Amino acid sequence: LAKALFNRLVAYFEHRGFISNVRETSAGHEGLVSLQNRLIGSLSTVKRILIVLDDVDNVEQLSALVGNRDWFYEGSRIIVTTRDRSVLPDHLVNKLYEVRELDSSQALELFSYHALRKEKPPDDFLALSEQIVSLTG
Repeated sequence: LAKALFNRLVAYFEHRGFISNVRETSAGHEGLVSLQNRLIGSLSTVKRILIVLDDVDNVEQLSALVGNRDWFYEGSRIIVTTRDRSVLPDHLVNKLYEVRELDSSQALELFSYHALRKEKPPDDFLALSEQIVSLTG
């Protein structure tokens, strides 16, 4: 979801950075330092930038990577995906969008589109497709 949003918005910004799996990467050997180094190349105080931080799971990660609004030129956008709303400090958040879970028919349609390149699974794959969707949530 985060990558799809990034791909739709990327053309509107002079600089951009996408950092996936922040939770997992920050727990590694170099941790936040490696993430900061990846992000530094994207930073600009004279041009609008787009930064997407995917799967942030604590405030320290967010503070280390985008802790101060003065780091970014006006019109820049920072998109953060997280499983925990408390990670997002009120003073940094302009808009909050909560993704709702798909119902079973929407999930089946999404699965079918990506797995089979069709809106609906063929009849001979319907039961298997429904089983896959129910097992994956």
